[in-house]
Amino acid sequence: MAENSKIGWTDHTHNFWWGCNKVSDECLYCYISGIMKRGGHEPFKGPMRTKNWANPRKWNKRAEEDGVRLRVFTCSMSDFFHRDADPWREDAWEVIRSCRSLDWLILTKRPELVAERLPADWGDGYDNVWLGVTAGRQSSLPKVETLA
Repeated sequence: MAENSKIGWTDHTHNFWWGCNKVSDECLYCYISGIMKRGGHEPFKGPMRTKNWANPRKWNKRAEEDGVRLRVFTCSMSDFFHRDADPWREDAWEVIRSCRSLDWLILTKRPELVAERLPADWGDGYDNVWLGVTAGRQSSLPKVETLA
């Protein structure tokens, strides 16, 4: 089970930023609303950078020592490809690049923004990054093709 998540398909969650804007039907009942409001934050006024980015390096060190790979659900409280996170994204890519024993699961509702926000050294991708798109409604299925 995850250290800081009850999500069964991941080992950890890490949020480089919190907050978002609603962009699709899947956003209508977004779970970040209650969580952020309880913390005194407005969830849908765009992202704000989080302060603690040390956990991934700690998890990576532990994974290397144990000889295992760990999965990290990335930006579960935002969207990694949100335009307003552009100033912080290169720093996030650096953490992802440096933590090679972690598999970063990056889901987005903005697949049309992915290509222009990949790092310069992306090439055919990073072996430790899994990109995915949220398509929870039939009307959202074309997003899958955008990501492909």
